[in-house]
Amino acid sequence: RPGTTASNLLAAGTVSDPWSLAYAMEDAFSDGLLMPGDVVYVAPGIYVSTNNLCEPIDAAGNVVSKVEDAEPLSILMEDYIGTIAQPFKFVGYETASPTELPPVAEPLPMVDLADYNASNILKFPTLQTFGDAGREAASTTGMHRNGIKLKNCEFVELHNFHTRGFKDGFFVDGGRNNKFRNLIAADMGVAGRYAYYKGVGIIVGASPDCVVENCFVKDTEAEGFRISDSNRTVVRNCHAHIQHGFNPFKQLLDDAGMDYGFVIKGEDILVEDCSVRLADGAPASGPLGVGKPDHGFQIQGETSDPSTGNLILNCEVVAKAANAFEFKGDCSDNEVRGGFVDRPTIVDGNNAKYMKGIAF
Repeated sequence: RPGTTASNLLAAGTVSDPWSLAYAMEDAFSDGLLMPGDVVYVAPGIYVSTNNLCEPIDAAGNVVSKVEDAEPLSILMEDYIGTIAQPFKFVGYETASPTELPPVAEPLPMVDLADYNASNILKFPTLQTFGDAGREAASTTGMHRNGIKLKNCEFVELHNFHTRGFKDGFFVDGGRNNKFRNLIAADMGVAGRYAYYKGVGIIVGASPDCVVENCFVKDTEAEGFRISDSNRTVVRNCHAHIQHGFNPFKQLLDDAGMDYGFVIKGEDILVEDCSVRLADGAPASGPLGVGKPDHGFQIQGETSDPSTGNLILNCEVVAKAANAFEFKGDCSDNEVRGGFVDRPTIVDGNNAKYMKGIAF
């Protein structure tokens, strides 16, 4: 069932008569028009407003016409309950005007900043809080929202979406067995001098047995990826990339930038083939001279809620991180195995030392 730019709630949800994006993702299930096992295909374009206008874009990715003073489109999906055999799927596709569905191929995942800048982002349906005017025109309302949030959902999959300019890009809150694949979250944060440590690319919270795969996060104020109390979740081939050493929305107001690439809290979580990178030529510190990121991968635990049995496998940190791999708080039976660090670092908690330029 396609979902694109139409605003008619009576649409049939077909290629010729598509649903609006907001209706397809928020209301179609509660109205009985989506069932477990259904797939919603979402057209590429830049979705910027609650009236769900999709700004036309040219071959170079420039917005042709701009929606003025539009309230940013922020998606909240609640209580979608699929099954292991029949999940709900929301899939962005490449062709703007398909004659038939499903599409043949999915867009390739972003790996680093060069891929992000060179790849055809038009392949991805994009939710963002500003149009072609750039960061200066960012919506302060939109930046306090999540781009797409799943609340108490089970067996829901998101494929091939791009969010830019929100507080948090993608957020799973509760539920279980959800899947993020080929997602991009860029420029996450909140404007204002006193709005510190806000902005995460991808969050999986209190949702066990999830999969986060082939995802890319660029420039957040706080964290790239946060996996919290989501036991047995798998994070694979995901990358946090820093182009700016500070929150891009605040410009020169302070030195806040991505502090942690990956934060892991829970039990039996696997993080594999992932990386934290500082872009070539990017500032190694914010305007006040504090280096970013401060942390590459950190496993966190609390006395009342320890983190155990987690594995960070074949991951690398190519940045000026003060600590590339860390254990903080009540952690036991966690392991860092394989990988690469581009500078001397210490893994707190087990006294293992890894030297610059040496794989381990």
